[in-house]
Amino acid sequence: MIDIIKNIATEIEQDIINVRRDFHKYPELAYREFRTASLIARKLKDLDCEIKIGREIMDADTRYALPSEDVLQKEFKRAAAQGGDKELLEQVKGGFPAVAAIISNGAGPVIGVRVDIDALPIQESANEKHPPCKNGFASVNEGAMHACGHDAHAATGIGIVQVLMQLKDKIHGTVKVIFQPAEEGACGAFPIVQSGFLDDIGQIFAIHYFSQWKLGEITCVRYPGHLATAKLNAVFRGESAHAGGQPELGRNAMVAAANAILNLYAIPRNSNGGTRINVGTLKAGSGRNVICDEAVMEVEFRGQSDELKDYMHQNVIRVLKASAEMSDCKLEIIQMGSAPGGGSDDAYADIIMDYAQKTGVLKPRTEQRSYGSEDFYFMLERVRQSGGTGANINIGSAPGGKAHSPEFDLNESVLKDTVIFVSGLLLDIMENPRT
Repeated sequence: MIDIIKNIATEIEQDIINVRRDFHKYPELAYREFRTASLIARKLKDLDCEIKIGREIMDADTRYALPSEDVLQKEFKRAAAQGGDKELLEQVKGGFPAVAAIISNGAGPVIGVRVDIDALPIQESANEKHPPCKNGFASVNEGAMHACGHDAHAATGIGIVQVLMQLKDKIHGTVKVIFQPAEEGACGAFPIVQSGFLDDIGQIFAIHYFSQWKLGEITCVRYPGHLATAKLNAVFRGESAHAGGQPELGRNAMVAAANAILNLYAIPRNSNGGTRINVGTLKAGSGRNVICDEAVMEVEFRGQSDELKDYMHQNVIRVLKASAEMSDCKLEIIQMGSAPGGGSDDAYADIIMDYAQKTGVLKPRTEQRSYGSEDFYFMLERVRQSGGTGANINIGSAPGGKAHSPEFDLNESVLKDTVIFVSGLLLDIMENPRT
């Protein structure tokens, strides 16, 4: 069977690469992946695959950190102008850019595969040696870039569906390939979970490329695995005044924010495990001679367990409140997303790694840790609640620049190999159930 899959994947490899490059050229941020989602849905429909889209698989009331209506409308218009599918764009309008393929043939297990599709707020490198620039598919959307491989994840997901649709008679059960928006803000998985779309899934796994690993290396993240995380915005509101003439009449929000930043990074480490804190942006002030009346910070924190995340959360809130009070400013805290910590179920991870060893398509890697975070664990936890199991698969895609940087890229040959591996794994699990 693996040889048949290899032949199919070889035939469609250039199509997969072309899709990846197209998505890379037109990156879209969280909840604004309108063009991307509409074109994914069109490709799936053209394969005669059953799909669910938009509100069918996203709960409207649990979409945290949703952009303003003005932003959503502006991004929707751009998606249409940049070649989004006119019919299917309407189904993702308003911040519902999720798509799922459903491939079913008879009785058997229901297996989910999660791939994410959103970009990052990073300006891509204009260096002519940067492969996307050199080959003409660098981002044309200012301030947005696929700097974590989600363009490749989306293309890989489509490739997996292409293979499985050609081998549909070999499927014994159901595969759901879920194209998830808003992973980077840790806010896109939860509304899909809350929609109930995962409730019949007994096994689920996610795939993610890593440009710092050797090409084709594979591992399943094990406990303690990914860090639990939460994201928030802190808005300090003071009062403006003339900085030279009457500074005593002002209440400086920038000073409150600056004091908060220093003390956030001074939160004590914890003997129970690792923690992280980062202030990603600070927007404040209107002029050099004006006391700043508003400062907005974007903050994230992480912990090696949910308990450590809560420890960080309590201290972050304490620091923010104290800093606001010291400068006589008001404080508004806006929750922007979160994800539980976690790792793969060992027995299921062993099945995946045994298959890698057996087929040789990807090379088993011994390292099993990741210090990032993943809202995929909302999905995995829901599946576990119904007695199911799952794993988070990481695959090396070097060479490439480091993740979340303007120079990020990956070796596109990994797309075909991953399509082969995942398609074969799915068929193998359904043919020989082990869990």
